[in-house]
Amino acid sequence: MGNPDAVIVGAGPAGLLPNAEDVLDGQGKPLVTGRATAEAGLYFCGQIASPTGQLREIGLEAQSIAASVSQFIVSRASRDV
Repeated sequence: MGNPDAVIVGAGPAGLLPNAEDVLDGQGKPLVTGRATAEAGLYFCGQIASPTGQLREIGLEAQSIAASVSQFIVSRASRDV
């Protein structure tokens, strides 16, 4: 059995990323959402309140993350060949 292509976690950040200074701010909130973080393969979605509607924003971010994850997986696969 090989390594998984993706791991999806739906959990609060408390204790989830203990050594993530480059990913979380001083309050434990993600520095970016809807795109790649400084940690390869780590993404947050819907973590920042949006005045245009949270579900709308999550949908937009999810599409952006899906495209980024696809590129990440393809680039990993090409390195492994």
